[in-house]
Amino acid sequence: NPESVHLPLEEVYPEYRDFAPEDYYRKEGDAFVFLRLSRGCSWAKCAFCRTKSTLISAYQEGDPDLFFEQVRRYSQETGATFFPFTDDEASPELVEQLAKRVIQEKLPVKWSINMRMDKKLTLERCLLFREAGCVNLILGLESFHDRILKLVKKGITVPLIEQVLSNVSWAGLRTGIYMIVGLPSETLEEAEYSFSRIFRYCSEGDVSYVFYSPYQVFTDSCIGQNPREYGIRNLNLPRGLDLDPPNVWFEGEGMTRRESFGLLHRYTWAIWKVLGKRTPLPLKQLSLLKE
Repeated sequence: NPESVHLPLEEVYPEYRDFAPEDYYRKEGDAFVFLRLSRGCSWAKCAFCRTKSTLISAYQEGDPDLFFEQVRRYSQETGATFFPFTDDEASPELVEQLAKRVIQEKLPVKWSINMRMDKKLTLERCLLFREAGCVNLILGLESFHDRILKLVKKGITVPLIEQVLSNVSWAGLRTGIYMIVGLPSETLEEAEYSFSRIFRYCSEGDVSYVFYSPYQVFTDSCIGQNPREYGIRNLNLPRGLDLDPPNVWFEGEGMTRRESFGLLHRYTWAIWKVLGKRTPLPLKQLSLLKE
């Protein structure tokens, strides 16, 4: 289908008037409302991400004052006190404007949000977010190794990661981290180094939870369109489908796919264990069959 025009964010909002408010939630007192302050990603350069799609590249921000009024209205209408903002990557400046309104109006809400590792995430901003009710700050890290970060055009470095994590921790915010294992040409040694760094942050209480994912090749990513430049071969991505599925099984430089899935399980188990979470199933109970 041809690309359609994106509706302005001010015209897109959830509606909770069809049923009684309590029917939307699993249990009493669990009311929350999903909203977003922006659409897409302002960076839109990461080689592994779907940056060739307008889903990511057509970045748009809304009016923070309007979103504040939406938060206040949903809080009054539904009784919701928690707002998980679903932005792909909310800008620190935009979140700061919303946070100042929440503080100014003394609105008793809690919220979480996805943000990019950015030098603009200063200690002062993190403290402001906490005062405004932020409880979870979720950051895309992917790797803790400078070579891999540069290869996939993440636009961040290890020193910047360390500074941002320090700011978030000092502000007393819960920190969620997205990690990827098996990125193009990533070796076992690089993956182990990256894991050891994030594991230490978990052990010392500076990171609250980690989401580990296996690397997948998307058709509408830079890597998907130029796989050989990233050492990937035998990549079989279907073309011309309405919904292009990601490719998990391919060959290339660095660790094998089975090795990456093995590390994924071990890293997830180790992190969940140190954080006191329920451990996942043993690897022998997982199916890793190649069609």
